[in-house]
Amino acid sequence: MKGDGDKEKLGNAFNENHKLLFPVSTRSIEEVRKIALDNGALGAKLTGAGGEGGAVIIIIEEESKNNLIKRLEEKGYKSFSVEIAKTGAKVEMNV
Repeated sequence: MKGDGDKEKLGNAFNENHKLLFPVSTRSIEEVRKIALDNGALGAKLTGAGGEGGAVIIIIEEESKNNLIKRLEEKGYKSFSVEIAKTGAKVEMNV
């Protein structure tokens, strides 16, 4: 199925999906989601095992990502940027 490239729809889908995963979320994951959504993210969801083994995937506009990374790092969280490209993913590590 081909997507239409609508980042807002994807962000909304992430937020809706996270509601289903909430039972395995943690305070840290919820804090990361709040920071992300408060700083312009279109959506954010838990991924991975949940609990202390989980991570958060965030959909955010390019112009807002560096500010969000800075905010997350100020709270002690590690993050990295992934750009979805037509031929694959471009990864920028900020660890």
